[in-house]
Amino acid sequence: MKIDKQVISTFNKAKIIDIIRKKGPINKAEIARLSELSLPTIMKIVDGLIGQGVVRCMGKAHSTGGKRPELVQFASDFQHIVGVDIGRSSIKVIVMDLSAKIIASNINKTTITDPSLLVDSISTTIIELIKTSGIDEDKLLGIGVGVAGIIDAKNGRVIFSPDFDWVDIDFAEMFNRKLDFPIRYENVTRAVAMSEYWYGAGSHKDLGDYICLALSYGIGAAIVINGELYRGNSEASGEFGHINLKKDGPLCDCGNYGCLEALSSGNAIRKSAQSLIKQGHGRHILKLAENELENVECKTVFDAAKENDEDAMKIVDDAIEYLGMGIANLINLFDPKTIFLSGGMVNAGEMLFEKLNREVKKRQMGFSGRSVVITKATFDEYAAAIGAASLLLKELIESGGDRLSLQC
Repeated sequence: MKIDKQVISTFNKAKIIDIIRKKGPINKAEIARLSELSLPTIMKIVDGLIGQGVVRCMGKAHSTGGKRPELVQFASDFQHIVGVDIGRSSIKVIVMDLSAKIIASNINKTTITDPSLLVDSISTTIIELIKTSGIDEDKLLGIGVGVAGIIDAKNGRVIFSPDFDWVDIDFAEMFNRKLDFPIRYENVTRAVAMSEYWYGAGSHKDLGDYICLALSYGIGAAIVINGELYRGNSEASGEFGHINLKKDGPLCDCGNYGCLEALSSGNAIRKSAQSLIKQGHGRHILKLAENELENVECKTVFDAAKENDEDAMKIVDDAIEYLGMGIANLINLFDPKTIFLSGGMVNAGEMLFEKLNREVKKRQMGFSGRSVVITKATFDEYAAAIGAASLLLKELIESGGDRLSLQC
């Protein structure tokens, strides 16, 4: 019975913290209404949370004729979190408060792929960034790390990452040798999906079932059903970039042929442009790259396409055709409410969305996904880092605001 009471108490505290976080400043009577708990219970729990520093008083609300109610609000500076996004093109590290306000940030190109050396470098960056941020280490809740690839999130292992050619890498052991904080791990696209749930569209409305797609160097997906990430039996769900769409298509980094990632990713677009230039074409693309083949990137191709360059437009159209085909398959399979697009390719703006929506509508089944919305994710370059950091926020809330319950 004692254990049951403790579980119920923690559950109620978690519910109240989340209501205050989303709706604050808010009064206790409104919290009672939304939580369906009694006012005395709310008063007791909220007073305890104020004592913990998780929420704080914000003064009195305007009077509507009776006694002015006291307002409370989530204390977003109660703790801070480090978020890390390990991508094939760049490594992003942020220090943020519990409302996703970024206090300090760092972006470096990914020049190291040896996992041990990379962890050493990231750990040094984290320590330096914490000092730069000026926060007290006692107010650091922990570190969230997003990694491209198939991740064993519970044990902090990279099962397989085609972006880095990693197999069975024990990130947890490597990071724990360098850093003495609670550290949590997640696939980078799932991290983006969590940034949407905790701080983006999901922070102010019911998202329902949704899918988040990362369109950058590679292509990945995160599937969220009833507010929970769908991981699959072996933690490998969401490898959207590795569905096969073209028989005998180009070689993919995963070792297969004809994968969506080999046809439509930022890396695929870059390779197509460089190959075209080597054949004596794509002169305008090369010009935008300052006549240096190695400077040709996905962005260069989109920029040339926006200037109506025929070679660039053909590359972009081909890539978006296959991407639209893949997304139509997702809609037919899952019938999501929303599909969020994130990653560097999204910066192409209206060109991407107009062409993509046209291709999707052409390919999807007539009565499937009738009301699906394809839209840009809330956050830009730091989406994955924010989402990785939110793993610690989730644990804090679920523990009823007890930061000491987060174990290293």
